[in-house]
This record gives sequence, structure tokens and C-alpha cells, in this order.
Amino acid sequence: MRYENDPKLDSIISETQWSWLEDEIKVSEDDLVLIGSGVQFMLNNRLVNAEHWPASDVARLTQLAGSHLKPESKLLFLSGDVHHAQFTGSPCHLESMAGRPFLEVTASGMTHTCDKNLFGLCRLALRGNTPPKFQQSPTVVDFNYGLITIDLKSMQTDVAIKGRGDKIFIK
Repeated sequence: MRYENDPKLDSIISETQWSWLEDEIKVSEDDLVLIGSGVQFMLNNRLVNAEHWPASDVARLTQLAGSHLKPESKLLFLSGDVHHAQFTGSPCHLESMAGRPFLEVTASGMTHTCDKNLFGLCRLALRGNTPPKFQQSPTVVDFNYGLITIDLKSMQTDVAIKGRGDKIFIK
């Protein structure tokens, strides 16, 4: 979603992309809505100079989803590009989401991880880096990938972070 990023707009996506996204959400009758981004949605204030969704974009997106998705729709944000994995979400159900719970699944580490890039210091660097109110899982700095399994009859959705040898880190 960052293809048309214009730093002068203080937005990670262009107005053309916002218009398309708004049109799609406004007509959605889906029970499960997946929104993907190359960078994390929720954690816009954690690392200096790290690419992120500005708080104004997150507010606009959550307001849009809260106003137009069916009340029973599940909302799942998918992100990466941080070389570690984690689940984040809102236990307090942001007011702009009309009480709808949501989860962000970040999986980023199929070929390399921040622990490999930082010579084993990643765990230390990330300690306390996710505000506790958003933390929904441990942070994984091993090789990882995300897996979403959807039962189309019941719409049961299972999300996991897995690693080499099918090891389950988070479920």
C-alpha cells in the first residue's frame, strides 16, 4: 500500500489509494477483511526513523473500518518488513473501531531476521519496544512466517507464526 507514498502529504498512501480503499470498505459485505501493508500499522511511535503508518492514517483507516464494516466482520491487518514477528492488537477496542476487536499479524523473517542483522542484539533492542497495551504475543526474532487458515464454512480463522521445521512460535 505504499507505492504512491508522498512524504509531503504526511500519509503513507496517496489520495487515489485512499479513495480506492474507502470504496472497497464501504461496499464490503465480507465476514473477514484482510488489509495488508509492507510496514506495521499499529506501532507508529516505536523506532526513530522507522517507516510506519502515521497516526493520522491509522485513525482514518480505523474510523473507516469502524463506520462501514458489518458489526460481525473480523478485521485482520497483515504487515512485515521489520525482520521479526508478533501479534499486536487493541484489547480496549479503539472507539473509532465501533467496539470491533482487531489484530495485526506481523511476520517478517523467512530469509533473515533482525537477530542475524544485529549480531544477536535484536532481542535486547526490541525489549519494551512494543507498548504493553498493544502487545498480544511474544516477539519472535527467529526465522519465521505467518500462516492464516480459514474454514470457509464456519469462517473460523486461525493465525500462527511458524518457523523452520514447522515449529509454532505463536498461535
